[in-house]
Amino acid sequence: MKKGEIIMKILFVFLFILILSGCGKKQVKTDPVVEAEMKIPVTCIRCRQTAPRISYRRVNQVLVQCTRCQKIFTTLKKGR
Repeated sequence: MKKGEIIMKILFVFLFILILSGCGKKQVKTDPVVEAEMKIPVTCIRCRQTAPRISYRRVNQVLVQCTRCQKIFTTLKKGR
């Protein structure tokens, strides 16, 4: 065997092992308190659509956007 053939075989074996092993990210466990907050129903202030907070488009940590009327509003209640 030539030197180039051996290097190519080693390279292909290395690539094959990398492809099979994968390099995906491990999922982070969600906090049960945050998960429960995301399931609480929220009412849009413009069109009165009631749905869980997770169904609205998230703008940032506090603001969400209604999927029907596109109104951006906060989901926090006063006193929190």
